[in-house]
Amino acid sequence: MIKYYEIVNGIAKVSDNPLSPIKIFIEPSENELELIKQMGISEHDINSAFDPEEISRLEIYETGEVFIIWKIPKNYSHNGQLVFNVSSIGIFISGNNIVIISPDEVGFFESKYFRNIATTYDILLSLIHSTISHYYGHLRGIKLISSEIEEKLTTSLDNTYLLYMFNLSESLVYYLNSLNSNLGVLIKLKENSSKLGFSKSHVERIKDLIIDQKQCYRQARILSMVLSELMDARASIVNNNMNILIKNLTIINVVMLPLNLIASIGGMSEYSMMTEGIPWPISYGLFILGMIVLGVLITIGINKYIDRFMSKAVKRK
Repeated sequence: MIKYYEIVNGIAKVSDNPLSPIKIFIEPSENELELIKQMGISEHDINSAFDPEEISRLEIYETGEVFIIWKIPKNYSHNGQLVFNVSSIGIFISGNNIVIISPDEVGFFESKYFRNIATTYDILLSLIHSTISHYYGHLRGIKLISSEIEEKLTTSLDNTYLLYMFNLSESLVYYLNSLNSNLGVLIKLKENSSKLGFSKSHVERIKDLIIDQKQCYRQARILSMVLSELMDARASIVNNNMNILIKNLTIINVVMLPLNLIASIGGMSEYSMMTEGIPWPISYGLFILGMIVLGVLITIGINKYIDRFMSKAVKRK
């Protein structure tokens, strides 16, 4: 699919003119791929734009054209779970024309950053600014999801939420790699500003974008460190919940064993014979009361024994 845009009053507007200076190719067909090649973009660069494993890079052709591989964040739902990942787009600039190659519908020119644009470099820097903001939004989302999972982990008895945490940690690794490679592209843009014909305002804006990119990288790194370093503690919480459950079930079994024995004896005719002179509601009522008292005493005794055993184990350490 091809989308055409024109700059009208500093804003990119949708156009039907194939000669428009802004062209966006989204999941291009075979015919559209041939059209891209005719614009001077090599097949290798086209394939790089569709490769999610491709790192960000900046290439300046001898003829003056610029080609950029830029990493953008993306999220999708998988098995009811929100998954965060990264994707690649290709940006080709030739004079007053800019071609963007994207494997997905991203929603270009819809953010607030695409205002007061006049040149292709304004579009490029606005797209970079929008991407950085998008990364920030995803990091906030990952942080909120992590907090929700932590609350559920306190009562969890299986590894479901723990696996969610692993997935978030893995996503942050991808984000760190992408943010770092994008930072390299921004630095190269700054170093080649005179060669590319950037104005002074463009250079100042690139400097600001480099600062924002570094801050976003640091935030992602801190969040990744927090998730990874506390992963063992969260796994211990799940194991501890399971141990508590097993402990409670063991106590119930230990308490019920002697009570089952007594109940079996009480169900025989010997007990009726021994309480022959006492009305059965009273005799069996006392019998049930005695079992309750015995169960409570056994439970208290087991808990005290476990507490004493654990305190001795802690002292040994």
